[in-house]
Amino acid sequence: MSDSDGDMEQENLKNAGQTDDEDEMEQDPDDSDSSGDEEEAKQERMVAELQKNISKNPYSYDLHIQVIDLLHKMGELDKLRAAREQMSKYFPLTEEIWLSWLRDEIKFMASEADREKVTDLFERAVKDYLSVEIWLEWVQFNIGVMGSEGGIERIRALFERSITAVGLHVAKGAVVWDAFREFENVILTTFEPQPGSVPSTEQIERQRAQRERIQNLFKRQLSVPLLDMEATREELRDWAIADEEATALYGYERALSKLKEIHPFEENLLKKVGEDLLAEYREYIKFEKKDPARVQILYERAVTQFALNSDLWLEYIKYVEATLQIKEISLPLIERALRNVPWDGRLWVAAIRSGERHGTEHIEMKTMLENALVSGLSSASDYRSVWEAYLDYLRRRVPWDDREQKETIKTRVEEMRDCSSRACEHLAEMFGLEGDPQCTILRAWARCEAARCGNLEKSRSIWSDIMTFEQMNHSAAVWLEYIHIERACGDEKHLRKLFGRALNSARDWPEGIGEAWLSYEREQGCLESFEFCSEKIDERMERLKVQREKEQEKLQTHAVKDNKMKRKRERDQPAKVKPEFKKPEPKTAEPEFRKPSPVKDKVPKPGKAKVAPPPGYKPDGRDSPEGKKAKTFDVDTIMDKHIEHDSSKDDRTVFVSNLSFDVSEDDIRDLFGESVTEVRLVRDFKGRSRGFGYVELKSIDDANESLKKDRTPVANRPMFVSKCDPDKNTRTKQFHYSQGMEKNKLFVKGLPFSYTKEQLEKMFGEYGVLKDVRLVTYRNGHSKGLAYVDFEDEASAAHALVKTDGLVLEDKTISVAISRPPERKQTSLMADVPSLGGRPRDAPRPAGGGGLMMPRALRLTLPTTPSSSASPAPTNGAASTEKKTNDHFRSMLNKDK
Repeated sequence: MSDSDGDMEQENLKNAGQTDDEDEMEQDPDDSDSSGDEEEAKQERMVAELQKNISKNPYSYDLHIQVIDLLHKMGELDKLRAAREQMSKYFPLTEEIWLSWLRDEIKFMASEADREKVTDLFERAVKDYLSVEIWLEWVQFNIGVMGSEGGIERIRALFERSITAVGLHVAKGAVVWDAFREFENVILTTFEPQPGSVPSTEQIERQRAQRERIQNLFKRQLSVPLLDMEATREELRDWAIADEEATALYGYERALSKLKEIHPFEENLLKKVGEDLLAEYREYIKFEKKDPARVQILYERAVTQFALNSDLWLEYIKYVEATLQIKEISLPLIERALRNVPWDGRLWVAAIRSGERHGTEHIEMKTMLENALVSGLSSASDYRSVWEAYLDYLRRRVPWDDREQKETIKTRVEEMRDCSSRACEHLAEMFGLEGDPQCTILRAWARCEAARCGNLEKSRSIWSDIMTFEQMNHSAAVWLEYIHIERACGDEKHLRKLFGRALNSARDWPEGIGEAWLSYEREQGCLESFEFCSEKIDERMERLKVQREKEQEKLQTHAVKDNKMKRKRERDQPAKVKPEFKKPEPKTAEPEFRKPSPVKDKVPKPGKAKVAPPPGYKPDGRDSPEGKKAKTFDVDTIMDKHIEHDSSKDDRTVFVSNLSFDVSEDDIRDLFGESVTEVRLVRDFKGRSRGFGYVELKSIDDANESLKKDRTPVANRPMFVSKCDPDKNTRTKQFHYSQGMEKNKLFVKGLPFSYTKEQLEKMFGEYGVLKDVRLVTYRNGHSKGLAYVDFEDEASAAHALVKTDGLVLEDKTISVAISRPPERKQTSLMADVPSLGGRPRDAPRPAGGGGLMMPRALRLTLPTTPSSSASPAPTNGAASTEKKTNDHFRSMLNKDK
């Protein structure tokens, strides 16, 4: 589009606007002006409110989009441009946003300076994501200056850039090639002679050179596997003469064969979505791994669709760094990755190492570190990894072997020390002991001071700080590391003292310390030092033996206690046995004498006084006389009732759980509506609800629709709804949580117990759009001080984490972190401990199905029969294989008497 075209379009828009205004004034001038002013004022207020929210939460993607859409409708070009610039500062822009912005700027372009600004916008646009449409728009924009000096060459250079960027795109790349050839064909027509005239030698030469250029374009395009290659082949046949066609077809058959190999991948990319689509991209990349240019274009297509997948960005970066190793490709790629996923520490580590590899200026490396520290990293390990990568860079930056640069070495060593100290303080301030639980930064610092700087006093001072942490002080591996440094760089006096301290402090593996000490004394010590060492080790081993015996005894005591408690609970539980019905005896005239029953005669037990209920106790009516009359259950009926399982109803039956014990069948029926045919709440032997049951519905569609009621609050508790699965082997737990990191969900702990869900929604809603807020409670509904806050996007969650972690609410400091639940433990610590007096779980049962406990006296004194006298008597605790009768026991009992 030329400048004159743009001016004419603005004039037409202006005239059109005036015409519309005149028509409205003819209809009703007063009404149109007042309504227009009100609408404009309303839109301005909305814009002001949105911009206010953006100033509070600049990482809210949706707020930026809303402001841009509203300003676009209002036609406020200056404000719209500022809003787009602000969004581009925090986010890479999509193809749609860039095209809208570029077309608006082109439409109102009025000078050469404006043209330069638009060109700069195009340069920025092609850097965010791979877009064939933006490249075509840029070429079309430049065709407007084809007639200027050097215009054709600039357009050709831009076409070559676009082919390098998107020419290998199998699905869309042909569009750019076709546009390039069309442009060259237009130039060819300008070299045609006027009708009836004889072409000059210069014209013939120009035509020949231009045809060769077009022929070369055909050749290049047909050597690349692109969709609709056959159509391009037909176009070449219509355009070229025989010799030109044969030359242009070089490489066509090979490219066509390649297209047939990759065509299934391209079809799958169109069919699949989500994780399946990403997996298909990875398979496609693996197939093309021998061609770096094609792998690069596939990665570009993948990150355009999965811009927030940090693993994909890391794979792309590692491939480029390992294969291409080009600074002009690696550094912009990492910059784009950080604009998309700034909260992943692994990307910042890759950026630091890539900057060091490609010789980035030190001031830029420092800026990179500062940006990483304020990017809202998701965990303490991410921050620690960034610090470690930067400290490694500082250590490698010191010219240790060049003694002529003493001042440079001194300056850079001091910078490394200051940065190490700052790293430790930063991690401790943000995360406490969890910031660096293994003291990796301090240990690396101490090693460098001893081995590189030769400053043993500083190294020992740092090791003293490390050993103040209980975990480090009890670790034999840490002590051995300290010993190794002292042995390599220190003296014998300090080393022997260190061996003694380590031997007494290490708890997990003091034997390793002892072995290392003995080895050193054998190599370097005298007889006296060796004997002293052996004596100290023997004393420590004796103490260790006693200590471990006590710990083992303590574990056994706890195991026995736990087993006793388990058996007691089993004993106290009422046996679920069917009542036995005896045949009634015939009545006689004699008076009936029976033992008074504490239930029927209501005779109170001696010493059982009625205890007053605790403060705040609210009876539920079960134990009151009125409640017993109002709600009674026939225990015999409950125990005898058995419902035969009808598997034909499973697909239209759902399982409900986590119900309050007060919820009745009618409450469930009202909740699920008219589609319910039957509600069966599972009850205990007293007829009380156990908090779960089954809901049978009219159809399978009704059952599937009822699953949407999962986690619906019922009596202040979330009701769980799942499909009915009678098979215990295939049945899954109703409540499960993700065991991986959820970057859009925050875990909040340390909340005041009085805090409500509404207060949390108000507090976290300032940082982005919330998907859900879940307050963790006890069964009675009281808060545990924990909550999960789920955002719509990861950027809002990262921003909220930075802003809210460490806030003080009602004298309590809250802790906020990215949600990463721990894995569930699959085994119990007491799984292999046998019960007291029982046999091991995997031991066979005694012969004859014994397994019953028998008094020791009876086992030892059972009389033997003559037939068994030849065989040895069973040992203590062993079961006899001889069958005993009641007469045996009666004779022994009488004998004792």
